Parts: sequence; C-alpha cells; structure tokens
Amino acid sequence: LGGAEKNRVELRTPSIKGALRFWWRALHGYLKENELRKKEKLLFGGIGDNARKSPFTIKTKLVENGNKNQIKSFTPLPHHKSPKYNRRIFKKNAFIIGTKFEVEFIVKPFIYYEENNETKKKDGKEILKEIENIFEIFSILGGLGMRSRRGFGAFKIIKKENKDFIYSYDIDKIKEKIDLYTKNKYVIKTVKFDDLGNVNTIEIAENYNLVNTAIKQISLGWPPYNDADELTKDIGELTHDARNNKYYSENVEHRDIDNALGKAKKQERLASPIYISALECEKGLVTVITKLNSENLTDKQNLIQKKFIEGLW
Repeated sequence: LGGAEKNRVELRTPSIKGALRFWWRALHGYLKENELRKKEKLLFGGIGDNARKSPFTIKTKLVENGNKNQIKSFTPLPHHKSPKYNRRIFKKNAFIIGTKFEVEFIVKPFIYYEENNETKKKDGKEILKEIENIFEIFSILGGLGMRSRRGFGAFKIIKKENKDFIYSYDIDKIKEKIDLYTKNKYVIKTVKFDDLGNVNTIEIAENYNLVNTAIKQISLGWPPYNDADELTKDIGELTHDARNNKYYSENVEHRDIDNALGKAKKQERLASPIYISALECEKGLVTVITKLNSENLTDKQNLIQKKFIEGLW
C-alpha cells in the first residue's frame, strides 16, 4: 500500500473506496451500461451530467498491536528465492502480517434521486447496509495494495460494531452473501476439471452481456495452505510456469497468455482477470479464485484460464 511518496507505506482511504467501487461494479456487471452507471453514481458519486456527491465518507486508522514497527521489507515474487528460477530478487516495504486497522463509514441520513421521472428518497440505513455488505464481499474476494490479484494484501474482518465477525468458507454461504446484491443472478454450478473431477463454483446464471471485469466465476481452492508465505510462493510459481507455457499441450502464443492472465510489462500493462485472495479457516488459508469477465477471449485463452485455476487447487 502506498501513497504519493514512492517508498512510503500507508493505509489510504481512497484505496478502500476505490476497491469498494471496483467490487460493486464486478457484482453488478450484468446490468446494462446506462443503468450500471446510474446506480454507481448514486452510491459513489460522479461527474458529468447529473453530477452528484457520494452519500458516504470513510475514515481509516491503523491500530497499534504492540509492535511499533508495523512495516517490513517483503519479496513480492517469493518464488524467485528458489534457485531453479535464477531470477533477481527485489523487495518492497509493506505492512506486516497481523497489522490491524479500523474502517468507519459515515452516511448521510437520506438522499433524494430521480427515477422514472419521479423523485424518490433513500434512507441512510439502507445505504449503510449496502456499503457494509460490499465491504464484506471485498474482504472475501479481494485485497489491498500491490499484487492483490495474486494473494497479497488479503485481510479479514475481526469485529463489526464491536461484535466478533464470523466468516464461512462454504461456497453456498458466499453465494448467499452475493445474492443480497444480485437477486439470484448467480447460481451454484458443477464444473468438471481434468485432474480434479467435479468442482462446485458460483457462476452467472444466464448469458448476460457482462461488462468487462464483471464476476463470471468464483471457486474455493482446497486443501488449505499452512501460511501466507506458502500460499504466495505457490501462486508465484504457478503464475511463472503458466506464463512460460508449461501447462498447455497445444501451440500457445505469448499474446494468448497475456490476454488470459494479464501482463505487467512497463509499456503494456493488462490487469489479470483472475483474482486470487485468501480466506482464513481453522485449518489454514483457503484460496478464493474469482474469474472476471474478459471480452473476446478465444477458446484457447479460456482453456489457459481453466488450467491456471485448476492449478490453484
């Protein structure tokens, strides 16, 4: 996590609000573009025609946990430590595992908005409930900061309004939380993987014309990892091997891998449509794999994604 200064590590409110907006769009990607933008502007604000401010603000602060130095140097590509890769090891400063922070949502008592040539009123409690639910989904599917799509920056909610917060790592329970938003647009499906057999996933129910980065599929990896180092190292190795064409029997070009998994070249960056996070359970860390919609993928590129996801199990 960083701010305006290149090497400074800080928890920034805009990063959290930006992530909430990202996952809100990902969950509503089945809407038509005009309706999507209208609803998004109502919750997050926006400029242009009918510009309006967001009805909520966010306050964040770090919580001291007895360790005054909560920042440490980490390796964003931990698999590079292995001699078999023979790659340069670089480090970045980051918050240590276990760093705690508080997030407070401050919501207006109510807002007015126009719908079907009618002025309507929305209660602040309803808005708060929506924001809280998105934040909970964000804590399951996403992360904060650099390489958050590859398992870094994952976090969990410990308490909500001073009450212990309990997660479920069951695919049906995650779908129930998503249903609060999407009104049963997603269903549990059984997908057959070559080496794994049948796996239950959350998928979009119909052939909606999804916007780019809308959620297309969610699955949980098993068995759990022992710790974060093991998880991020394994993800790094899998990504490296996938990018070097070690999993595909047919002829695959680099552009196929780039379109399927993203790329991080300085001049041509493309965010990965495969988002990997982690959910803590009593047995360790379960990988949460979210496939976002990508436009115009070929059958070959879809196969690359499927093989990559299968490798995370």
